[in-house]
Amino acid sequence: MSLKELFESGYSFEQEFYKSELAYQEKAKDYRDIMKITKYTIEKIKSIDKEINILGFSELWCPDCQINLTVIDYITKLNPKIRLKLQSREGHEDIIKEHSDNGRVKIPIFIYLDSNFEKFGSFIEFPSNVRDVEFGDNQVEKIKTKKLYRKGSYMEQTIIDFLNSLE
Repeated sequence: MSLKELFESGYSFEQEFYKSELAYQEKAKDYRDIMKITKYTIEKIKSIDKEINILGFSELWCPDCQINLTVIDYITKLNPKIRLKLQSREGHEDIIKEHSDNGRVKIPIFIYLDSNFEKFGSFIEFPSNVRDVEFGDNQVEKIKTKKLYRKGSYMEQTIIDFLNSLE
């Protein structure tokens, strides 16, 4: 199945949200409530004037998805030219491996597609600043960064990574 077909057969954030257990819905709401995005970043998202399709493999039971899916949904609310469709992890492992690093099946993974459904970037599991620490050797820094990440401190970095993929 092509990325375009996967996108077109996908489902919305709201469908994922409402099919999830209440505890996961509450966690996603909590992240939405604490999200702090600078005015500059908001304006950058609003100024995007081309169609962008985001194909996500994400499920709300996953803590990393609770954070980053909430952020990606937020940018689609800021700019209607950015569309998000989701697919579940299960049954899509091969496509996730194909678009991930090191062939790992990790979620969330967001594949950024232009208006012709050509891939121009992706997001895999964590924002770049967390990934850099996570794949490093400093255990103390990993613990500290992961704790801040789980508190929602790096939510804007997910958007910045998306914006950087446009360049």
